[in-house]
Amino acid sequence: MNILKVYKKIVDFTSDVIYIFAILYALVYAPMLLGHHPIVVVSESMNPYFKVGGIVYYSHVQEDQLQKDDVITFSYEDDDKELITHRIYAIENGKITTKGDGNEKADSKQIEYSNVKGRVSNVMIPFLGYFVGYVNNNMYVIVCAILILISEFILDNLRCFKRR
Repeated sequence: MNILKVYKKIVDFTSDVIYIFAILYALVYAPMLLGHHPIVVVSESMNPYFKVGGIVYYSHVQEDQLQKDDVITFSYEDDDKELITHRIYAIENGKITTKGDGNEKADSKQIEYSNVKGRVSNVMIPFLGYFVGYVNNNMYVIVCAILILISEFILDNLRCFKRR
């Protein structure tokens, strides 16, 4: 068997796997079209309600719709670099006190509505957050996948593989 044909079989198999993972990745982010933003659970602060490695979705909510026991995603800073998902413990004078279900005490900092990104839905996809987090933090994986898909395209269009 020709080495080019072996290489093509390997590239074809690998590209099929990449297509499956790409579809899975797209399905995780598809709810954004409807205003539901995914977030990966990275700590045990909401255990057992949300497990580490899962994906949960939050969507915008009006201030007057927030109430005690809602699970919200928020940030202490305006830069949104670190998002936190905790349950509302109390709302007093426009200030929101939160607490993780797995934590013994309420959070020491209070937040304002402007820091709330949204209310979290009851939907959690377990374990998929490990995959999404890995891809998001390792751009070289995407570069390798693109190179393999380009190789597949080139190999599929070479004359030597066309049937006569």
